[in-house]
Amino acid sequence: MAAEQNGKIELISVTKQYTPGAPPAVGNLDLRVEHGAYCCLLGPSGCGKTTILRMVAGHEEPTSGDVLIGDRNVTGLPPVERGTAMMFQSYALFPHRSVLDNVAFALKMRGLGKAERNSTARELLEKVRLEAFANRMPSELSGGQQQRVALARALITNPRVLLLDEPLSALDEYLRLRMRGELRRIQRELGITFIHVTHTQLEAIAVADVVVVMEQGRIEQAASPRDIFFHPRNAYVARFIGGQNVMSGTVERVADGRAAAVTSTGARIEVPLVGHRVATGETVFASLRRDRIAVRRPVSGEPRRDLPNSVTGEIHAIENQGSYVKITIDLGDGEEFVANVLDEDYFIDPIDIGEPAMATWSAGDVRLLEDGRSDRGAEVMEPSAVAA
Repeated sequence: MAAEQNGKIELISVTKQYTPGAPPAVGNLDLRVEHGAYCCLLGPSGCGKTTILRMVAGHEEPTSGDVLIGDRNVTGLPPVERGTAMMFQSYALFPHRSVLDNVAFALKMRGLGKAERNSTARELLEKVRLEAFANRMPSELSGGQQQRVALARALITNPRVLLLDEPLSALDEYLRLRMRGELRRIQRELGITFIHVTHTQLEAIAVADVVVVMEQGRIEQAASPRDIFFHPRNAYVARFIGGQNVMSGTVERVADGRAAAVTSTGARIEVPLVGHRVATGETVFASLRRDRIAVRRPVSGEPRRDLPNSVTGEIHAIENQGSYVKITIDLGDGEEFVANVLDEDYFIDPIDIGEPAMATWSAGDVRLLEDGRSDRGAEVMEPSAVAA
């Protein structure tokens, strides 16, 4: 593949320090995204994801480290020489120009004739399904349509990398769901690299080949959406991605590839070790998917603490989510335990707020997390190894 077509991105030991002595916005970060991948940088506000996007675009320069695009070191180069285009959170369309002229504007600034630039602009409007709106003004479009105009305008320079900064945040829920599919479809058709910044977990999982979970300027985990969800690396990732309960306990014994641990409330959990080593007396952390949990009423006289892989408590909240019911159980230790129970199972014998409940699960659905392990890092996926 020719260098000018290669949209592979590599960040090598990149640090961005805005204020001397203060924690860096991005600290000694390594990341590789292969050409043609759809990568989402995911994390809370202030975690450094937009800073990374701006350093790739050339709107910010790293304090130290290198940014490579297509195996070429672009550190210090202006944005126009990087082969990237950015789609901003605010679409920033020219209100006095038609949709066609908005899309064609970049080619006009490059000196292309009107016929050529309009022909190219119409081709892109067809890709984003707005060819019938070419002569409208931005004020005559819906939010979703304006977003697609901004996307076409970013793509008209034929970039090898498209950078998207919270592109769906201004849309309502219905349009966000539609545009997620549109972005994925267009990225697949074009075959170029997309780097998409978001703080919305479901958005990242829905569109990305690679999800990079960030916190305080560092990468906590970089992997496929499936691996991020099913195999979170640590408690932070498990909690931030959602859909998981994080449990911790002190190891009482290790046998048959499992650690038996006791939590702070006296509950007993079994944690498969899958080749990892832990010792008696250690604290282990584990994750458990919310949709792998059964909830029922405790049987009269049933022991509440000795039954392994179970917790008991009082129902704190009930939320009907349509296909499932989200049940929040107060365990009495300041932690909430959440189960997503299929609606058809819940409504057989619904338990209400304030009533006691027992949650049970299979030990095979528990995943050991890195936090507190003596062999931490034994199976860590290096961010630099991320591939499409």
